[in-house]
Amino acid sequence: FWVNRMANPLAVAGQAAANQVFNSAFWITSFLPSVTATLISKENASGNKEGVRNAVNQALFVGMCISVVSSILMFLNPDKVLSAVLSPDAPAMQYAKPYLLIRSFAFLPSLISLVGFSAFRGILETDTPVKVSAFANLFN
Repeated sequence: FWVNRMANPLAVAGQAAANQVFNSAFWITSFLPSVTATLISKENASGNKEGVRNAVNQALFVGMCISVVSSILMFLNPDKVLSAVLSPDAPAMQYAKPYLLIRSFAFLPSLISLVGFSAFRGILETDTPVKVSAFANLFN
């Protein structure tokens, strides 16, 4: 919203390119919530609370590893990562790099949130995720 208000088409193009890279990297992790919810629901159905904890811990570990590696790649090599959607001499590159650098910090919290919501879905608890989402949207 605010980038469009700048009335600079290069800034909009840079944001779009950085968003595409971030969303593509995030899409790679889309298997994690489905697998997590399935494992947790299986353990919860058998009444194995320790198994539920282990499944959540494993999903958090995998999510953190993926997000840390992805964030480091985006943070340390923005030119190389952005070259998937922009040519190195593209005028929008000067706007895409800082946006991607800032956006790369959101990878870890986003994956933690995904794992958390899938854990609640796995134990069939839907009230807490709704309350967390409402609280986050109020302050966002």
